[in-house]
Amino acid sequence: MRLSFILMALFSFICISAMGNDEPLKHFCPMAIVPGRAIGPFDFEASLDSVKTKLPKAKANHISASSEQGEMDFVGSGGLNTVFCKGKVQDIWIEFVSSGEVQDGCLTFKGKKVPLKASLKVLKKFFGGCPKENSRKGGTFFECEPGLWIGASGPNLSPSQIRIGQGLDIKCAP
Repeated sequence: MRLSFILMALFSFICISAMGNDEPLKHFCPMAIVPGRAIGPFDFEASLDSVKTKLPKAKANHISASSEQGEMDFVGSGGLNTVFCKGKVQDIWIEFVSSGEVQDGCLTFKGKKVPLKASLKVLKKFFGGCPKENSRKGGTFFECEPGLWIGASGPNLSPSQIRIGQGLDIKCAP
């Protein structure tokens, strides 16, 4: 029951954080992807307050939730999302990669612009092949290198996320 609550809270948060953003993350561009460390100014050293301060106040969303994984905070805006455990960033991702929430040219990886509107095949090649596959309810993740995943969903596995973190399963032990 608590797990379904946290999944519902996360789904609601993602939908709300992507709505109504006329200028999605434009003022942060360009944002470098550093696997396991950062996407632009959002990194694993950031505090909950500092992330909330960086995001446009009128468009930032914050949800706190409790589950068997522990107490978590979700903060995001314009397709950029973060998960906190005990005030520490555990996960950062860009949602709706190909939808236009994040402008082409905004994300870079190893000095090259990430082709956000590309197919999954092209995106996987860009990130070095992404050989490890992890299917789960709602989509499939491809690990490109430690700390970097591409999420894909739908019947044609369209790219939907670029995610960095320590792993796909977040546990906030009490």
